[in-house]
Amino acid sequence: ETTLRAPISGTIASISGSVGETVSGGSSSGGGSEGSALGATGEESGGGGGESFLVLAQLHRLKMEVSFSESDIGKVREGQTATVSVDSLEGVELAGEVTKVSVLPSEGSSSVVEYPATIQLTQSAKGVRAGMSASAEVVVEQVKDAVTVPSEAISSLGNGKTVTVEADGKEETKTIKTGLVGDEDTEVISGLKAGEKLVLPETTVATGGLGGSEGSESGAFPSGGALPSFSSGGGFTLPSGGAFPGGGAP
Repeated sequence: ETTLRAPISGTIASISGSVGETVSGGSSSGGGSEGSALGATGEESGGGGGESFLVLAQLHRLKMEVSFSESDIGKVREGQTATVSVDSLEGVELAGEVTKVSVLPSEGSSSVVEYPATIQLTQSAKGVRAGMSASAEVVVEQVKDAVTVPSEAISSLGNGKTVTVEADGKEETKTIKTGLVGDEDTEVISGLKAGEKLVLPETTVATGGLGGSEGSESGAFPSGGALPSFSSGGGFTLPSGGAFPGGGAP
């Protein structure tokens, strides 16, 4: 003869009990997910022993709990946007929002200190279900209408930064001022205009070992020598103090 009134609208996800069992009054607590799995927002109604006998879930409102290292947690704040990728659904990325950042580290025996944060999904997609493994990226800083270049195109010159641009078949080095630095791109505040053609540095991968004795006719560098660095213009410079074996000229 008891009427249970749900504190939220949702779906009964599980019932731990049967007709005839006696339970005492308990309290409701917010349900959540652990690790990097998607969980349904919901409430748990518990008995006197602290164990829930009924779980009510809002399956259309998924959330996940992710852990950030102690060096990154200071950048994470409530209200920041996030992108959630579901492991089992290739190419599916869902929008989310950081709704809670813990002030205490995650419990566990790991030597790495991590802090959990809760991300609420604000977007859904077909096939996404509670319990699926997922990962999340949080946007901690952003700018609008920014000029960006690949970070690999930027070189350090003293305390400054430079890039190489090409115009009319000629290369020119320009000093730039940078702003935000992302995973792959860097914002350029001044010194470069949108549409200019960048010259990216070439990377030469050498195979085999370096060796050879003095006077060798094979053209190999002496043992312990370094390979010359090749520039984008096709020329090269010898490393400091380096020389070709046998007195040969480059």
